[in-house]
Amino acid sequence: MTTSPELVPEITAIVHNSPGLRVLEPEESSSLAERVAAAFITDSSRRWWWGALNSEARTIDYEGGQGLEILDKAMSAVQGTIWMFVTDNKFSPWMVVSGQWDGLHYLIYESRFFEFFLVDESLSWIVFDTHHNQLVFGGNHPSMEASHE
Repeated sequence: MTTSPELVPEITAIVHNSPGLRVLEPEESSSLAERVAAAFITDSSRRWWWGALNSEARTIDYEGGQGLEILDKAMSAVQGTIWMFVTDNKFSPWMVVSGQWDGLHYLIYESRFFEFFLVDESLSWIVFDTHHNQLVFGGNHPSMEASHE
């Protein structure tokens, strides 16, 4: 796993104390990353997958702590399991955390800033939080239009 070494214990500790969140095993994470790449990405060898989406993306710029607030609004309509890939500006393979949005929201809130992307379990949408202070939505996220109104 190439997720930043100082970030792994921080996330693991939060997950351990958060019912409903789970860190996927490395083999499971790699297999899932391959499925996500097949569904959304044109070139999975790139570091920043948001630049290789296979369909049109919607990008929302934000400042400071606004990103989590905007993302929370967008994710409020989402039900079911979500996978969070902790990319942290690194190449794959990445740490993956599985859970519901409320638990993942808590994890993001309690951690230092890190890059990540979220995918639903049916692989119908993907959302990136980038180092450019942008949220990049791909696929058919249920609230893409409402998230920036």
